Amino acid sequence: FCFEILPKVTRQKITKTAIIPHGVSEIFTALPRTEKDIKTFKLIYVSTIDLYKHQWKIAEAVDELLKEGYAIRIDFIGHANPRAMVKLNPFLSESIRYLGPVSYRELPARYAASDAFIFGSTCETFGMVLLEAMACGLPILSSNRSSMPETLGDHALYFDPLDVVTIKQAILKLYKNYSLYKSLQEDGIEFAKQFAWEKTSYDTFKFIQECCMLKYSTGAIDYHNREAKTFKEKYQDKQSFKKRLLTWEHLIRGANSKFDRAMDIGCGPGWMTKILCDVSNSVVAIDGAAQMLEQSRATVGDAADQVEFIEAAIVPSLFDRWPSKSFDLIISSSVLEYVENAELILKKSFEVLSPSGTLIFSLPNASSWFRMIETNLFRWLGKPIYRGLLVNVWNDKDTVKMLERIGFKVDTVLWQGYVPYFSEIFFWLPKRLTKPMMIIVAKK
Repeated sequence: FCFEILPKVTRQKITKTAIIPHGVSEIFTALPRTEKDIKTFKLIYVSTIDLYKHQWKIAEAVDELLKEGYAIRIDFIGHANPRAMVKLNPFLSESIRYLGPVSYRELPARYAASDAFIFGSTCETFGMVLLEAMACGLPILSSNRSSMPETLGDHALYFDPLDVVTIKQAILKLYKNYSLYKSLQEDGIEFAKQFAWEKTSYDTFKFIQECCMLKYSTGAIDYHNREAKTFKEKYQDKQSFKKRLLTWEHLIRGANSKFDRAMDIGCGPGWMTKILCDVSNSVVAIDGAAQMLEQSRATVGDAADQVEFIEAAIVPSLFDRWPSKSFDLIISSSVLEYVENAELILKKSFEVLSPSGTLIFSLPNASSWFRMIETNLFRWLGKPIYRGLLVNVWNDKDTVKMLERIGFKVDTVLWQGYVPYFSEIFFWLPKRLTKPMMIIVAKK
């Protein structure tokens, strides 16, 4: 229901959604009922008295059933819209009562004094009150409009809230059939147990976290789409990028003589994917930027038949598509700095690596003086632009500890990168303090 309505109201494309229902408070608990307890069939309708709630239609149906001799009573509870009360007032009697609003904590007692809950609204986003009544052991008679069928599924009896005849039929069906009554009662109690506030809070914060991941991921993807051609050319023209590629080639070729299957997380313009094709029978190359994948295909050239190219954001759930122990080598060059939950991605990498498999990845070096200067420049001037996209800048000691917690054995930590002027001025410092990037080789 919300998926249909919200885009029209907000006039925005909704890219990520989740259905997260509220929880049912523990104060709503079912009390045992037997057939002999039900003499006068007592209905209850808890909600604001309003035009779209159609209380007067329910009252009209009950009024007709009373005239036909059925022992039925209904209580309406809630604040009232005066215009809706004008429609409800003509039907009020000893058996059709408006009791006004009651406190939230008083509701369980009201439900305990009732036999069934009825609800005639034509516009609801969820209908939490229905689940609370269910949890108290009340079978539900519900409007077939709006979100109610989606919320309740086959755990309720439905009627057209604008048609008095169908309202009467639904009431009588429940009134005359105790086995149906008992079935809906027991089924409803179990159904309501699914809705717990602990689950609501967990799912809500999980969704917020995923949206934050999507935000960072999308920003990085847009940036790399714009810069795809430039990045490819840098590996051909710039000396610092050529040195980076030589270092990675040495590490990849030195990891083993031949692999069965390798993965390139964030393959970029494809230069390292091309090296993987020389040392692996098959390669999975992943990138969130479509333009990067296009450049990668061109770079790999004739070896493209060995490669499965996947356009996808680098998120933990991506790895669920592969069984454990699927890859002998996983590489990731200058990718993890752009993603949330990088530690979880490394854990997922560990799971899909084969026994004694190798992971090689790089990240910005937090110990580098250059990174410290860069961080302050961005804070003051908003430049360089890519710095605003970085989520992770780690130091070597914490990174090694984290990898060991996951289960990796760290084999090598390298310092890499050249920064014009800075590298010349601070040549006398240890590489750990001058090189902007670190590369880590770890084995399972």
